[in-house]
Amino acid sequence: MRMLSTLVPSVWALCVSLAAQEAVAPFRFVPGDSCVVVRVAAPAKWKKQFAKTNVVKLFDGETLAPLIAQAGMMFDASLEQLRGSGKFDVDLLQSLLKDYTGDIVFSLQIDFSDADAALKADRPPAMSMVFALTPDGSYDLGALATALSNLIENEEQNRRPLKDLTVGDLRLRVAADGPMQGSVPFLHEGHLVMLMASDLEKEAARLLGTADRYEGQADARPLSAHAKLDGLVDLLMKAVTARMEEGGAPFDVKQMLQDLGVGSMKSMSVALGAEDKHLVGELKFTVGEGERGMFGALMLDQARPKLLRLVPANSESFSVSAFDAGAVFQVVRSIWEHMGEMVPITFEKAMEAFTETTKVKLQEELLAHLGTEMLAVGDADAQLDAAALADSEDPTAMLAGSCFGLALRNGKAFEESLEKVLRSRGLHAGRKSEDYADAKVHRMTLGGMLELEYVVTDDLLLIALGKDEASRRNLRAVLDARAKQGEGGEFVPAVATHIAAVPAGWSGVGITPVSQGLEGASAMFDVMPEMRMIPGMQQILPVLKGLAGDLKRFGLQHAVGTTYTSARSFEYRARW
Repeated sequence: MRMLSTLVPSVWALCVSLAAQEAVAPFRFVPGDSCVVVRVAAPAKWKKQFAKTNVVKLFDGETLAPLIAQAGMMFDASLEQLRGSGKFDVDLLQSLLKDYTGDIVFSLQIDFSDADAALKADRPPAMSMVFALTPDGSYDLGALATALSNLIENEEQNRRPLKDLTVGDLRLRVAADGPMQGSVPFLHEGHLVMLMASDLEKEAARLLGTADRYEGQADARPLSAHAKLDGLVDLLMKAVTARMEEGGAPFDVKQMLQDLGVGSMKSMSVALGAEDKHLVGELKFTVGEGERGMFGALMLDQARPKLLRLVPANSESFSVSAFDAGAVFQVVRSIWEHMGEMVPITFEKAMEAFTETTKVKLQEELLAHLGTEMLAVGDADAQLDAAALADSEDPTAMLAGSCFGLALRNGKAFEESLEKVLRSRGLHAGRKSEDYADAKVHRMTLGGMLELEYVVTDDLLLIALGKDEASRRNLRAVLDARAKQGEGGEFVPAVATHIAAVPAGWSGVGITPVSQGLEGASAMFDVMPEMRMIPGMQQILPVLKGLAGDLKRFGLQHAVGTTYTSARSFEYRARW
């Protein structure tokens, strides 16, 4: 009997706990047909999760600390003004910002079957939105709902007329005098909820119901968002097409968007969180069946790139990623063919003209020899120096210190075709060559303006644009790395230190010098005085310079990005 008396309360407590967990499911009021769902954690959750990250140090740094203090004083003054008005319980608001640990959830629903009628009537399609704050077990959302309701009901200026709307056992107060009807915030099943819809009387019961709910999963990250793009993209394409056809577009606009791959977009998701001392953001796209357009150049089902072995040992700015130039060529071809009378000759005639002029078939004898990997190596310091001495007529100034590489399937065949192209145009005449690291480096000028160096090996096309020595130095550094690396060689320290902590399965990786990017942006304002005339720029410039220094002091000068790709998806993950 004693055991039973102990067990029953324990089981009861467990059931109550499980029921409470079910009640605070963040997506309780998100319909299954929602095309956009956003979940944002309360400020207290953000503070707790990011408390140990290095990024937080910026807020206490020399640059941001005074600005945050000033913003805090202004906010406190606003609160005191609100408190003095007696219109709202300021303690509730302060507690919401400091103590509340629930989630704020937003969802958007669009009736895409109304899209055609809406376009004809030049109005938005029928839609609805749901805002909800989930209960956290301690903060009084009911008191907040009452305070907000009283504030709206007692508003004297710009007050919208309110009426009652009965939904089951609920009586909602609704502003129904505009194209979008909105409810006053109310408490339901412990959640603070607000509804908006084109026809709220029709949609309210469905929005608050329990059938057909969103099946997404919430995790510990303080921000996550998901969008179903099928209907949204189709609506956008119809709207753009209608507008351009009204303007007399001489080509099939919808087909053009399809060629680019816009119509294939299926979904997009975004998330932000923390891992140890690092801020981590994720962005993912997926496409549906059929032609992928430009997405085909990036969405490749392949393993980690071989070109990563060619990153120079001292590189602090580089990227290696999956890239298919052949997919870009197919998009250009498709668009050309669908331009109709907008182009002077057909695509086939253009290719024949290219072959007649260069003695090379562009696709079969040149592009077909390209692989599906791209390498970029940069020098942020060289870019800063170039920005300080920028010549507005030099198109390569912003590429200072950069060199680019494309993997080759058949370097010998590609080089033979490229040589034919250059000789057909007489570009070989002024070319200078030198031997370096078992390769031949060629230097030449295009159009009398653009200087470049290029190298073709059995598996790599390497190009450095511009006159600067940093670009040429990086090109040779890549050749040095190529000469030293063996089959299956280990990553150089610049690579290994950054990829050690990221999830496996990546098909691309890059390092971005964040601090030097800010320095480059501020240098651009120094070079272009007219930029200082933009309102607010005088205040922004010292902040950019200050943040660049703070980033270095706190070890935040670099961010690592990794890509995860398949034939139908592309995910970018940034770790800072």
